[in-house]
Amino acid sequence: MGSPVKIGKAAELFRERQKIAVADRAMTQLLGRRMQLVKNVWEIKRRSDMPLVDKDQEREVLSRVGVWGVSEGLDPSFVKSLWMVIIREAKRQALSGGGGVSPAQRVRKNSGPGRRVPKSKRPQALRQVSRARPQRSR
Repeated sequence: MGSPVKIGKAAELFRERQKIAVADRAMTQLLGRRMQLVKNVWEIKRRSDMPLVDKDQEREVLSRVGVWGVSEGLDPSFVKSLWMVIIREAKRQALSGGGGVSPAQRVRKNSGPGRRVPKSKRPQALRQVSRARPQRSR
């Protein structure tokens, strides 16, 4: 049997990991809620014939979360990178109808085995998502 000190530390570690799991669950639930809200916004935009992608709004979101990240003691570049992934996924889900096959997968599927579809031949909405990908720093 382990020493009381090791058992106490293991129990402490277990409790902290449980707290992390609770936080992870809450973050996942909030992320799901955010994705649904984005789908609602995109549906409003579709019905109103508004552009689906709004670069100014994306910049505003990235700026806002960067500031919030600093106030939480997080590196703003990390927070912005994370949100760029979230924004890209929200676009993918909205363009694919919320599930199933993504527009990119439909393009690949419809283009035949091993063939690439030129960007100019891709659906307009997919070209917007392709442009929205963050640039990698070198």
